[in-house]
Amino acid sequence: MGILAGRNWDAVVDTCGYVPRVVRQSADLLRHSNRYLFISSVSVYRDASRPGLAEDAPVAELVDPTNEDVPAN
Repeated sequence: MGILAGRNWDAVVDTCGYVPRVVRQSADLLRHSNRYLFISSVSVYRDASRPGLAEDAPVAELVDPTNEDVPAN
């Protein structure tokens, strides 16, 4: 990611971050951009078995945010 260091954009849409450490690194590297948006489209809500969840529904949380075993989480 060295090529991105020190650069900025009007907006960044980040759709690739499987573990908190990677998302944190991306956000830190791109912090000088005017807008940074991270979109997580998998396993966001605590109970995804109910159809029609609202945006304010409770979200899932990792038991151990340092665990990087993506399939297990």
